[in-house]
Amino acid sequence: MKTSLNWILGVFLAPFLTLAQEDSLSVVRAAYGAGTTQRDVTQLLQAQVRGNQLTIEVGNHTLGGDPIFGKPKTLYVRYRKSGSEFAVSAAEGETLRIPAANAKAIALVQETRPQPPANQQPPSVQTVQPGTPLGEITTLSGKKYLNATLTRIEPNGISISYDAGLVKIPFTDLGEELRAKFGFDQQKAAQFTAATQETSKQKAAAQQKASSDQQVQAEQLKRTKSFDVQVVEVVKGKGAIVGPLTSTEEIPFAIFVEGLNGVADGEKYEIAAFRDGTYSGGDWKTVQRWVCKSVSKELRILNQQQQRNQPTIRPRSSSLQRIGGG
Repeated sequence: MKTSLNWILGVFLAPFLTLAQEDSLSVVRAAYGAGTTQRDVTQLLQAQVRGNQLTIEVGNHTLGGDPIFGKPKTLYVRYRKSGSEFAVSAAEGETLRIPAANAKAIALVQETRPQPPANQQPPSVQTVQPGTPLGEITTLSGKKYLNATLTRIEPNGISISYDAGLVKIPFTDLGEELRAKFGFDQQKAAQFTAATQETSKQKAAAQQKASSDQQVQAEQLKRTKSFDVQVVEVVKGKGAIVGPLTSTEEIPFAIFVEGLNGVADGEKYEIAAFRDGTYSGGDWKTVQRWVCKSVSKELRILNQQQQRNQPTIRPRSSSLQRIGGG
């Protein structure tokens, strides 16, 4: 008899129960943040539904903290009521009421998702923020990290601090549950890894070049010598043919000094240079080519003062031409 009564009540009450379920307010998805940095607050909002209504002041104090410091944030909500889904959003500092109760409420749009501002990708919800305690983490490779705390999330993995120090764990070494928890996206991870590898290659190449340049400069410094010269002929835009005041077997009577610019015929200078091949140009036979590293300004000023009182005789090209230069 009792069973029959329950069956009868079930038959008569079923339509009313179904109607009540369809009319109930259910938060399908809720995200709070700015741009692509969003916090999942779905369960938090669902817990605050009272009498098929939800009223909440949008702010860090009501939505679990600040997901991104210094940026104006927005609360996006998708909910289901009366068999249909709606979307609504409210800016930080506003009061969100679901369903809309007055003219100031944001209009509901059936069967659509809230759209982010123009030129921005749809928000990706991150359920865990840096600084969150994670407890014990066991990776697919069998490593265990005790008392782990999240320090950083990147597209290809997470960085944590734990009992033994700091470590980055790639998503490929985490299970499906943890991947979903930290918002893993395989395509973004691949792009991030490729970009990181390219940056590392560029840094390595730049360091190698810098090291090579330092070695070249060190070698040049070893070969650099200081000696006095007199300008014989200026080679515009290139350097000058000079005659060393003290000629040696290593530095013959006529040489070409590349980079010895801003000088005048007949002037004398103290220069620092290193030998680097040979030079042939104009009326000159092949002579040694030296690269100028520095010029003594003091000696140049002294030359200018001396030249005002006593002209310098420029040697003839023909006489210097006979000097072998190799």
